[in-house]
Amino acid sequence: MVFWSFEPCIENFKYCRPFISVDKIQLYEWYNEKLLIAIAFDANNKIFLLAFAIIDEENNDNWRWLFPCLQRYITSGKTYVYIISYRHAGIKDGLCEQSLELTPSNSELKGG
Repeated sequence: MVFWSFEPCIENFKYCRPFISVDKIQLYEWYNEKLLIAIAFDANNKIFLLAFAIIDEENNDNWRWLFPCLQRYITSGKTYVYIISYRHAGIKDGLCEQSLELTPSNSELKGG
């Protein structure tokens, strides 16, 4: 597993809206790895790439690993951040199991 973000992305996140969207992308067929991405939206509603991670498979442990990385390197200066995602159980578990400042929206917690 590897996590990375570029310094200009980290520094300029303070100008973005307090929403982070996380998603998984399957790499090309001959690779078994997955790419996790975290994006935000700037004041002009343009996509702002925040961070990337490469994992071997999508599971609860890998999502639980991603969120502390986001908190430590990306969101440390924000009072609150909302997470927008699809309904993978690992995302919900990763946010609820740890005492993170990242806040899932009520619809995500209820599964709606």
